Amino acid sequence: MRRVIVLSVAVTAVALGVSACGGGGDPSGASSSNSTGATAASSSSSTSTSTSSSSSSSSVSSSSSSSSSSSSSSSSSSSSSSSSTSVTANVATAEVDGGPPGVSTVNALYVTLTVCAPGSATHCQTIPDIQVDTGSFGLRIISSVLSRSLAAVLPVETSSGTPVAECVQWADGYSWGPVVTADIQIAGQTSGEGESAAGVPVQIIGAANYSTVPSSCTDTGAHGEEDTVAAFGANGILGVGPFVQDCGLGCASSVISGTYYTCRTPRTCASSEATMAQQVSNPIAFFAVDDNGLIIELPSTPAAGAPTVTGSLVFGIGTQANNTLGSATVLRASPGYGTITTVFPAGTSGSTPLTGSYLDTGSNGYFFADANLPACSGNTGFYCPTSTQTLSATLESCTSTSLGCSTTPGTTALNVTFRVVDADTLNGLDTAFDDLAGSLPSSFTTPAGGVFDWGLPFFFGQRVYVAIACASDSGVSDCAAGAPFFAITH
Repeated sequence: MRRVIVLSVAVTAVALGVSACGGGGDPSGASSSNSTGATAASSSSSTSTSTSSSSSSSSVSSSSSSSSSSSSSSSSSSSSSSSSTSVTANVATAEVDGGPPGVSTVNALYVTLTVCAPGSATHCQTIPDIQVDTGSFGLRIISSVLSRSLAAVLPVETSSGTPVAECVQWADGYSWGPVVTADIQIAGQTSGEGESAAGVPVQIIGAANYSTVPSSCTDTGAHGEEDTVAAFGANGILGVGPFVQDCGLGCASSVISGTYYTCRTPRTCASSEATMAQQVSNPIAFFAVDDNGLIIELPSTPAAGAPTVTGSLVFGIGTQANNTLGSATVLRASPGYGTITTVFPAGTSGSTPLTGSYLDTGSNGYFFADANLPACSGNTGFYCPTSTQTLSATLESCTSTSLGCSTTPGTTALNVTFRVVDADTLNGLDTAFDDLAGSLPSSFTTPAGGVFDWGLPFFFGQRVYVAIACASDSGVSDCAAGAPFFAITH
């Protein structure tokens, strides 16, 4: 889920774009997205209640000079993937590296993918610096990144012949644009290799001809419309959370304000239902074989941080020899929100189970409430303890109610320890930190039951699985038993 936080540190203030995201979507239509980050949590539209979960950008101003941008600009290509991806057909390289040129982010995970006009091998474009977000659902691309030739041949989704557009209301702002259909390829190195998804609904954010934003879309968030690479901190966002559609049956069966629209003209749009087939959707569910989830593999980072981190996205769970669960601890997620339970602090009498917790690569830090941790003076929304703090928590499987989690202890639990450092002393030359943490905004109430946002720092040094819920209409052919769930191997 998307939220923008501004961290400013003494010496040379370096704006490092940071992201925070998280959320859930309910294929049954009663989903609610989760978002947290420091000052504002935001989400990609993942719920039938129109709260969305997605990546949030935060700026962290660190001492020292700005982090370098290692990503190249998007390029038009008829090949199926960039040369930076892994050769293994179901494995793609993912990097924490500071983001696109001109953008400096912290703890944002990026991948390169290729977008093509449906059925075409020539109208294609390889796009780097797409943020990976386990807290939202579907691919969204900043309009300015697309070549004119490709943008011209991507067909717009329609409802009874009328174009469909979507509003994504993040906690810190909103994104608006039409929904188109595209083919997507990721992983592999030559045409025909890797993972391919055909006919996927994709949102184009900030399309110039859709410049009139409905008032029901613009009424939330302090940062306004986030429709440029600079504002977003990425060329787009790839939502790979534990559901397929970003709104589910809720939007398919009723009109939910601030989500989907039909547009008689690009400047005349009205709130509307959106069928499951019209909704922006998780591309993984469209893969031929490895369609039931993915694994995020990232190495550990040094205590002081790292300039870059390179890891992998492994597609599928139990579909190939390189994606078996093995001895991973499986934490069942709620069927409505994709949430689990966190008991924090661990082992403390009277600790309240936080039943709206989630694992979210789109968040740039751990985000949780702790009155014992002092707030930063420079980096509003982040914690700045006088010395490094080592904390502990227990992650539990969701004991499901109809949609969310009850406070009954889960049948599976995982004890974790993590560190929190003074965010005002971050090294501006680094882009990856496993000890950055912040507070939840006082206004953050979604989902109900209390939230602990386990952002990207949680993923360093672990193998984290995200299994997609397999409703009968999800399109997932090889459902992982017990999905939706998260699983962790240390």
